[in-house]
Order: sequence, then structure tokens, then C-alpha cells
Amino acid sequence: MVNHQPLLRAPWYADASDGTLLHRYMQDDFVETFIAECNQDQLKANRNQEWIAQDKFGGQRTRLRLPLQRTFYMVATEVVCDLPWQPAFAPQKIIAAGFVVRKKNDAGLQIWRLRNGKALGWQQPNALDMTQDPDLAKRNALNPSLKIRGIKPIANTSTGFTGEQTYPLQRRVVATDKGPRTLLFGYLPLNGQREQDEVVANNSAQQEVSAAGYLAELEWPFGSWDGNNDGVTTCTCSGSVQEVIQKLCDKFQWAENLQLQITNGIPTRAFGRLLGMLINRYQVTDLTIDGNDDLRDLLQAMPIVSRGLSSSELDLMRQNPAEFLRRIREQNIERGSLWDYLVAQSEDVSAWYSLHEPLMALDGTPSFAALKNFPGHLYITEAQAQAWRAQMLARAEQVNTLVEAVLPLPRYTQGKDESYFVQPFIRYRDECDCEKMCWGQPSFEFAVASPFDTQTARPSVIQLPELRDIKKGMAKGVTFLTPKSVADLMLKIAPTMDMKEQNSRSPLDACLGFSISFSIPIITICAMILLMIVLNLLNLIFRWLPYAILILPRLCMPRINVNSDN
Repeated sequence: MVNHQPLLRAPWYADASDGTLLHRYMQDDFVETFIAECNQDQLKANRNQEWIAQDKFGGQRTRLRLPLQRTFYMVATEVVCDLPWQPAFAPQKIIAAGFVVRKKNDAGLQIWRLRNGKALGWQQPNALDMTQDPDLAKRNALNPSLKIRGIKPIANTSTGFTGEQTYPLQRRVVATDKGPRTLLFGYLPLNGQREQDEVVANNSAQQEVSAAGYLAELEWPFGSWDGNNDGVTTCTCSGSVQEVIQKLCDKFQWAENLQLQITNGIPTRAFGRLLGMLINRYQVTDLTIDGNDDLRDLLQAMPIVSRGLSSSELDLMRQNPAEFLRRIREQNIERGSLWDYLVAQSEDVSAWYSLHEPLMALDGTPSFAALKNFPGHLYITEAQAQAWRAQMLARAEQVNTLVEAVLPLPRYTQGKDESYFVQPFIRYRDECDCEKMCWGQPSFEFAVASPFDTQTARPSVIQLPELRDIKKGMAKGVTFLTPKSVADLMLKIAPTMDMKEQNSRSPLDACLGFSISFSIPIITICAMILLMIVLNLLNLIFRWLPYAILILPRLCMPRINVNSDN
């Protein structure tokens, strides 16, 4: 039985101050290479690993590359007996070994926590997180206060792992000049992400909102700016949804001229923007899209009338909408609701908005053409305008929440003063055959490179074909299985680019689809030519050509003097 404590320290080939070591590899077989270097006594201490200083790139900390940059890192530490001569700790006494990656920033130390197998993200640790087992189930089983003796630890597999995320370390006995050594090593995965928790997503709509956000896209009385106001033109208030709506009402005053939003099919600029957003962004007429029910209810409550309304009729519309609707139906001046019109003319409304969107950015009151087949006039009340502001803000928040809920947040970021380090641990059995654990020394602090970091990027080689290779064999490199509707359109592409419908018939009309294959050498050259064209065109704006392309001669032959007699 073990009658002394294990100690995790820097490996025998490193300095005592190195702690846990990181080794960098730039080939896919990095595990085999690490083991070979270990067996051949070629592993180096931190002071002899040149990449640690080179990969700082003038900064304070070494930047570790991501796996997509074809760079991989191995973690290495040694476990010895805590005795003066520090003999190797017997690997059969080790139940499990692993390591965690922890973060430091302005908020202090943080750990990457999981609950039931789902990432919760970086969180502040408590006192027990720093000294006890990272697995909460095992931590409870190993709690000395419970006086658990000879009982196997609780498995944490029923609902998923809960605790600080760990990565495994392998055990290996290495023969050295000073005798056998127990090396622990493993791969450092620089990836991971956190998906937004459902509770957070559901509560995000109740958080503080700003009128300078989504409502800034719409004009008063539907948004937070007034292009026709000579005084205050914008509102940047914030608060809850109801607070923002009320502050907008206080900032901008309702006026009678805002009641008429469409005159003989010609909408105001404010209402035109609203229609464009409803059709193009939220696709309100598509019944398969969830979340538009409240917007559809508002559209159905907006009747279109064939003539202008009198003051008394407008008062009735404001005070008693149901009675107003009954009377206009009796007078036969109702021409359906705005919802009915949008369902029938959604494509025409989208085309109208695309045509008039540039005019909406102009100052003053631009003149618009009438909406196609619009049957008359549209009036709104102050209450309806307020409902539109609330619903458009709520819908924008809902869409934003849905988008953020499916966007994973990366685990490793590149914030200022952010750093990470590796810390190993082992679980072992003591003299009473009880499971215990201990932590090892941390590694040096490092940063993690961005995927778009040009300093840490590694070259990727793509061999372009010879011109003589492009006219060899059949086009059988990349094949697309194409439905007939798409294939008919693609087969009409010609130098004249005439994509109009034709009445010509073909013997292939009976086919249900096509397989279209391309020559890889030809499409590679096409991609290169298009890339060069785009780079040079955009260089007129960004002036980035010296940073975007590097052309170097390769395999040059000695120049031949054509005028020489030899």
C-alpha cells in the first residue's frame, strides 16, 4: 500500500520552476512524435524550447495556435513520491490522471464549468474548486466528513458530468539515467464552446433595451427617430420595453397628420420602412415562420378604406374600433385588411421597397409611387402606433435571442490581459485503500491565438495545374446532383447571359435531373483568376495588396544568354 503522498512536479528533463510543460508539434502524428522523443530522451525544458519565446510575437505571453492552424500541443508532468529522493510513483497506484485549463483576467481566476455535460462557461471558483476533485460527484464521495471508507466513488454518468471540465493524461514509465520515471502526458485541445442557456435566452427579452437599437431603424410613429421634426430628431432612451415605449411618447408628440399612413396607395416614408421590414426581414406572410402571430394580429386589425375618413369617423375609429369596423362595412367602403393585401401582394411590396429604399434615406419628403393594386387609404390610431412600436421591438429582441441561442460562444478568447494555464491532477489510493486526489504545478501562462491572427497563421499549399493539364480526360472531378429546375437554368447560361424563359423544347425535357461534373484543374484556375481580380479591385479601396499577396520565384534556372556563341 502507499504510505506516502504523490507529488506532481516538472519532469526530470526540465527545470524545477517549469512546472507542467507544454510541447509544440506541427505535424499530424504529434502523439507518436512525442512518445518517440520521450524514448530517445529528446524532450526539452522550457528554456530550451525556442518556440516559447518566438511565439510571443513581441507580446508579453506566448500565443498558442489553434488546431485549424495545424499546430498541436502536448502536456507533460511527472509524478513522484513525496520523499527526499523523490522516487517514481508506481503507475498502478494511479486511478486516473488529468488536467484542467484555467483562465486569468481582470475578474481574477476562472474555471470552465459543466453541468450535466453542458458547458456553463467561465465562472469564478469557490474555495473547494482549488483544492478538491474537479468532479462534483467524486468530490462528494471523497469528502472526509462523510467518512466513506472502502466504497467506490460515485459514477458521474447518469445525467452527464458536473464540475470543472477535465482532459485525460496517460501514464508511461520511462527509463532514464536516474532510474525509471512515471510520466503523465496528454493532448491539449484548444477548442470548446458554450451554447446559450435556455433560461438566459428566455430572460433576455426581459432585460433592458434601448431605443437607439432596433427601433432606430424605423421612423416615428413606429420607431425612435423623426425625420420631419425640426427639433429633437432621435431618442436614445433605455429601460424595459414599456418604459422605452412611454419615453418615446414623451419625446415625440402624436399628431393628427400621423393618422393617414397610405393615401391612394402611396405610403409615408415611415410606413414604407415598416412594410419593408415586415416583408423582407420577418417575412410576415410566411405562415411557417414562428413568432409573427402578434404582428399578423395587428395587420388584420388595420382595415383599408376606399375613401378618406371624416373627423367623426376617425374619432369613432379611435374610441370604438369594433363599431367603426361595423359602420365602414355597412357603407361598403372597407377593402379588406392590410393583412389581406400583403398576403396577395407580398412580392410586389418587396419590389416596391427595393425600388424606393434609396429615396427613404433622403432628407425632406420624397415622392413615392403607389403600391401596386392597393385599393385605397390606410389610417392608424395612436394606440395602434404604440402597439406597433412595442411589437416591433419585441420581435427584434426575439429574433436576436433566437440567433444568439444557436451561436456557440468560443471558450478561448483574445481579450486584453486574458491568459490561460494548465494544471494537472491525479486520483490515487492511500494506505487505507481509499481514493484521494492531489493537484500538480501549473504550466506557464499563455494566450490563445485568434483564427484570423496573421502572425500565427501557417502557409497552406495548393498546387495549381499546368495549362497543358486542363484539356486532358473527362470532367469528372467535382459532381453536383442537380434538380431539373436548377439544371434547366444552368444549361441556359451562355456568353450572352440570357436567363429569360424560352419556349424551346429539348429531348432532355423528360429527365428528372442531371449530374454536372467539373474539372478540378479548370475550376482551380478559375478560382485563382477570380481571386486575383477581386483582390486588385478592392485594393483600390483598402490598399491592402502588400499584405494580401506575396509572390516569390521558385526553382529558377540560370539565365541563358541568347546572344552568346556557346
